[in-house]
Amino acid sequence: KSATCTICTDGFYKRNSSASEVTANRGRKKIPELAGDSWFCYPCPSGANCTLRHVGRRLAEDLGGGRGMNETDDEYSEVLATIDLDLGYWRAGENTDQLVECSDRGFAGSGKRRCKGGAEFGTGFGDGYCYDEFKGPECQLCSATNHSDHYYLVDGDRCNICRELGAAVGQVAAIVVSICAFFGLLAWVYTMQSWRTWRGVGPPLQLADRVAAWCVATDLKAKLKILLGFFQVCF
Repeated sequence: KSATCTICTDGFYKRNSSASEVTANRGRKKIPELAGDSWFCYPCPSGANCTLRHVGRRLAEDLGGGRGMNETDDEYSEVLATIDLDLGYWRAGENTDQLVECSDRGFAGSGKRRCKGGAEFGTGFGDGYCYDEFKGPECQLCSATNHSDHYYLVDGDRCNICRELGAAVGQVAAIVVSICAFFGLLAWVYTMQSWRTWRGVGPPLQLADRVAAWCVATDLKAKLKILLGFFQVCF
């Protein structure tokens, strides 16, 4: 690409590698030597874009200026820390070429709605590759920057607020009390022998009597205990 062979072509990024690493990767990496004895061109990893940029243009973009700001024709190679990740990809560190496609979590397209890709690693654990509402591995956590920590991910790409602790405890307690009251009422109705002759109530109670008798005759209680013990051992 240049007279001194210091620039990697599109589709490759520039990396300073040790001799042992180069030898180990010789079978799967294209490694034309650059200026200096330890710079090599590595293929751009899948899910990223490695394209030559102009020094002046990059400086102008970084400073928010226009094309005329310090514009030159000098080109430079992408390095591993600055490669552009495609939409829907994330990585754990700016010096790793292991890119992860963000999971949809069962909701089509949600990975791309959480992971914006780009070249900025960010200050957290790859948070720069996430949209503002998300953070963490594959951007699967709700960001504390815009939300409190009491948010959780739903539908793969939305953050919902968690219930207050008191409200959640009250709701669980109400459900438990309701279930206990329901089964207590059923047990009380079952003891009413005179009701078995009543229309509407009698047939279900008579059916319950037959089911109870069948359970006793087949020793179903003991069998269920054995089955429960089997599942506890397996799982």
